[in-house]
Amino acid sequence: MPKASPDEPENEPIAATPLNDLIGRQVIRSLGTPKDLLKVRVHPVGADHYRVNIVTGKDFATGKIANSFFLTADAKGKIVSSTPQIVKLY
Repeated sequence: MPKASPDEPENEPIAATPLNDLIGRQVIRSLGTPKDLLKVRVHPVGADHYRVNIVTGKDFATGKIANSFFLTADAKGKIVSSTPQIVKLY
């Protein structure tokens, strides 16, 4: 398997940014906080598109993605649209 170039590191962790944190907080505020919340992971997938995974469980070894959303957000991090729609579950 070819190695990644220095410009494209393998399995690079997703950097936490203020914009990602803001988007994650908005999702939790709209969804509610699951009982065993471990992590809210915000993955940029384009200029203004994001995938947000809500990971729950007792620990990271047994955690699972309880909810997942594909979002569009503006430059200030305000959620413009979501698939599926975020509704209060918790």
